[in-house]
Amino acid sequence: DAKRGLLRTDDRWLLVLDSSPVCRGPVSTLYTMFYLKALQDLAELCGAAAMTGLAQKYRRRAAAIARALRAGLFDRQARVFYGGLDRSGKPLADPGVLCDAFAILTDIMPENNHIFGRRLAEMCARAIGPDTPNIGMGMFYVFEAMKKSGYNRPVLECIDRLWGEMNIARGETATLEHWWTRPNEGGSRCHAWSAHPIVHFFNILLGVTQTDMAWRRMRFAPVLALTDRVGGQVPTPHGLIEAGWRIAGGQAEIRLQVPAGITAEIEIGRIKKTLKGPFKKRFVVRV
Repeated sequence: DAKRGLLRTDDRWLLVLDSSPVCRGPVSTLYTMFYLKALQDLAELCGAAAMTGLAQKYRRRAAAIARALRAGLFDRQARVFYGGLDRSGKPLADPGVLCDAFAILTDIMPENNHIFGRRLAEMCARAIGPDTPNIGMGMFYVFEAMKKSGYNRPVLECIDRLWGEMNIARGETATLEHWWTRPNEGGSRCHAWSAHPIVHFFNILLGVTQTDMAWRRMRFAPVLALTDRVGGQVPTPHGLIEAGWRIAGGQAEIRLQVPAGITAEIEIGRIKKTLKGPFKKRFVVRV
């Protein structure tokens, strides 16, 4: 809706990320949130490229879209976004889980992020049954939002169920298109979201997260869960980051090697420090 800054849908195109009717009606909350996230990312990229005028243009447009979403598509009493607006301008219910995820990723209402994050974690906790949302690729955004909200362990547990129990434990070597596909049913048996867990394992289990462009800064905060040993390498423009940990005898031995050009913010239990690469460190904590 041009007057309110909300993105109108086009019946010729379909955004398939959620099984719920998030794209019904001429105005879709999820469409508009995608647009908002794109504008925010463009502003950041233009700023990094010293394209100041374009960066400011995209920031102003993003701010206007955010105001329109808050004013016209959010139920303040229930603290939930509507799915969109129908042709008469009335709100549509059932926004699906992705609106909560994009609300966190865009920081459109940061005061409510803890509510959005909790709802996502609750959905993931029951995500192994016939009512599991068939959002496949959309789970990437759900997990990204949960990590931003501090729900790291629930992300791992959900991956263990949906990718582990629903695929690996049933003899699959990749991820099925539908969580409940049976051997004689249709659909891809090696779908795009087969690789989803990798980035989340790097961020959560290995503990390495990029926090600045060109890997100028990183965060190291491994979650010591689900297994007793983790190790890996992360390629960056500055060279390899090597990290890992092993639990034995009630303590975790953690190692981290960072090349020159990267500043690492380290948070392991009570250990909180910032170090500039190159360095190679070893930490021991009780678990």
